[in-house]
Amino acid sequence: MIRIYVYTYQDMDTVFPEGVPSGHPTADRTLGRLACRGVVRSVGVQVRPPDTSFMRAVIEVFGRLGETLGPLPLPVRAILMGGTAIHVYTAARVTTDVDAFFSRRVLVPGDLVVTWDDHGRRRLLTFDPNFFHALALLHPDAESDARPLGLEPSAGLSLWVLAPVDLAVSKLARWQDRDRRDVEMLAKARLIDALSLRARVDEALRYYVGDPRWLRLHLDDACATIEGA
Repeated sequence: MIRIYVYTYQDMDTVFPEGVPSGHPTADRTLGRLACRGVVRSVGVQVRPPDTSFMRAVIEVFGRLGETLGPLPLPVRAILMGGTAIHVYTAARVTTDVDAFFSRRVLVPGDLVVTWDDHGRRRLLTFDPNFFHALALLHPDAESDARPLGLEPSAGLSLWVLAPVDLAVSKLARWQDRDRRDVEMLAKARLIDALSLRARVDEALRYYVGDPRWLRLHLDDACATIEGA
């Protein structure tokens, strides 16, 4: 896997005059601090999406979205969540709608629908314009820690996906049978572990108000699911 550093300033050689020591923990921490100041837009590990009919339909959805947006004055990242993100990592599940949020405010039309072939059966895939990622539990660094797919369905619009641990965190607020199965798939693929999930949730909850006891019950169940996978 390739660690990607994406810069927004051209004078980063003044910060790392001999180049960024990729993978070095001190460099990673420095880059994280710079990201908070806007110097580094993103630090992530590129993910290769599966070559499936469903994934091609996802790319087509965002290609059509890009057509409606027209020329973009600034780059926009679409960060995948939900079942689409699970498919990116496991190719083991599909969904009828795409859940994603954007790095900038985007007007999404309500009629983004494509058809795709599911082993001989025609299925519909839509973009959910009512999806609101803030209703899920998310770590404040979830967007900056998202991983690029290396795909640009239209000029200036690139596809990213939540990191596996953040994808698991986002499942805890609802925590229905489908969410449990998704977390189990991530665990079976050795993409998450219980210790990292607990640490990420503990950090995320510092930025929320309210009684977290029910979330901690969901977390306990999720960790048990991971350990049993």
